[in-house]
Amino acid sequence: MRISALPAYFGSLKRFLVTLMLASICVADVSLAAADAQVNSRIEAVIAATKNFEKPEKFEAMQAGSATSLKLVNEHAFSHNLPNIGFEGELDFKLGNALFRKLWVSSPSSTKASDGLGPYFNARSCQGCHLKDGRGHPPASGEKSVSLFLRLAKAASTDEEFAALANKTALVFPDPVMVPSCRISRYPALSPRAI
Repeated sequence: MRISALPAYFGSLKRFLVTLMLASICVADVSLAAADAQVNSRIEAVIAATKNFEKPEKFEAMQAGSATSLKLVNEHAFSHNLPNIGFEGELDFKLGNALFRKLWVSSPSSTKASDGLGPYFNARSCQGCHLKDGRGHPPASGEKSVSLFLRLAKAASTDEEFAALANKTALVFPDPVMVPSCRISRYPALSPRAI
């Protein structure tokens, strides 16, 4: 190549590179538009109203949002802290869990750190009724019932009671003869009774 031809060569090379760059920008712009359309259609599919409430939706991996526990679903499922509570929140959770498992004594007592139980109670700790931080359970055969809650009620019989049920302002009506709920344990000096 002659030296006198270099400016023309670089000029055409420059035009070629600019053309190539513009062509790649156009292709990238078209592919970005296609990607945006795919993202938009996926978002629309995710936020569309469901028609079937009997099972989780396809995109519901974390059904409670950032409060969804990612731990194993087993007998300890209710014992896990939420993943979004942070370090300070985890300390509060662990302190609360320690109080939940703590055995309490009736006051007054020789200890001030663990008294305050009563006068009526089902067990000496929250954990005593709420096994593994869950709901109460009926007793096994031959076992003393500590976590079963019994509510005695009657069926609606008056127009006002039927209206309260229809308006959802009442769910149960206390039985006039029986008491509304029963407790099992008490201070040693008190007899068991319903409250």
